[in-house]
Amino acid sequence: MMFNAAGFNVGEQGVKQSITTTPPAPAAIQCGRGPATMPAVRSPINERIIGGVSAKKNAWPFMVYVSVTSKQCGGVLISDSKVLLAAQCLERLTLFDTLLSSTVSIGVYSIEPMDAQMTRRISNIILHNQYNAATFDNDIAIITLDVPVVLSKTVVPVCLPPASTDPNQYADQDAIILGWDASEVLQQGKVKIALNSDCKNMPSISPYVSDTTICLSSTTVFPCTYDMGGPVVIQSSTGAWTVVGINSYVTPGKLF
Repeated sequence: MMFNAAGFNVGEQGVKQSITTTPPAPAAIQCGRGPATMPAVRSPINERIIGGVSAKKNAWPFMVYVSVTSKQCGGVLISDSKVLLAAQCLERLTLFDTLLSSTVSIGVYSIEPMDAQMTRRISNIILHNQYNAATFDNDIAIITLDVPVVLSKTVVPVCLPPASTDPNQYADQDAIILGWDASEVLQQGKVKIALNSDCKNMPSISPYVSDTTICLSSTTVFPCTYDMGGPVVIQSSTGAWTVVGINSYVTPGKLF
């Protein structure tokens, strides 16, 4: 005769205590993992992110590389199944085209040769409903991956900022821009977040600056064509990295 109650086995040979071990729940993956301190990356001009330098492998675990038909863009992981990028990367593409020809590379450092830890297809796209291709206003989109990624120390979503309509809330802070362009490995560049009004007062670029545009200023660091869609990130007081913008438009001295 034997039965089990409250962790004890009771039988003809007496009472023996049994121990039931419940495996601990896996630790939650914290968003915004990246370099512990703001990288000092003022550097000579090269042909990639102009003025940028090669990042360390796995330094930016939320970066993704998006290839759709003939377009290549940067993007940033915001959850295990969502990627934030520029709407211009997806404009004039049908969902069928996107599903058929898309590749999203996650946990990638080198794109030639490609060293992605995992790849996914795009299952859905959402462009901002007020995106303006002529002025790049609201140049932002979200794609859904066909299969969620496996989060780890080297694949982590970026942190999202609190909701706000103030384009100057991060003014005068240092930020990092990320992308590949023609480079084989991920590039990073340090820029300064400028006042929205500074860009509005420049006649050559004022048509591209709305009340919600975050303007970045640099005389040495600029993104290139395939850096569009890559994130603009700042470091919080806790050390976590938060995306505050998406590379969208560049002109000498300013980028948005």
